[in-house]
Amino acid sequence: MLRNLASIALLALAVAPVWAELTEIATRDEQTLLLDTTTIQSEGTLRRAWTVCSHAIPNADGARSTKSLMEYDCAANRYRILVLSTHYEGMGEGPPIRFEAASSPWWRDISPDTVASKLLGIVCAY
Repeated sequence: MLRNLASIALLALAVAPVWAELTEIATRDEQTLLLDTTTIQSEGTLRRAWTVCSHAIPNADGARSTKSLMEYDCAANRYRILVLSTHYEGMGEGPPIRFEAASSPWWRDISPDTVASKLLGIVCAY
């Protein structure tokens, strides 16, 4: 598990700064959530993909955006966050304020008719 997380962290550093094909998922409360469809990876019923959430107004720690490597379980309708970073600049640009690779990411169930269910539908279609 530790080796996988180290690989994920390296992947985060190598892939995260490049946003090739962003799809807007939702806009709410001056925040826009986007999915980079070129980063979707499949392994059985699991999917991994990068998202970015840009904030029109910086949050409490001054971040204008958050990047996340998400993993979705298409069979069980759940997701977990594998890597998360916050940035002073929008669209996940600039050096991270905070960077976390989850040591033991826990699964969260996805309710119908939510932003998470919309993301699940898109990534699981790949």
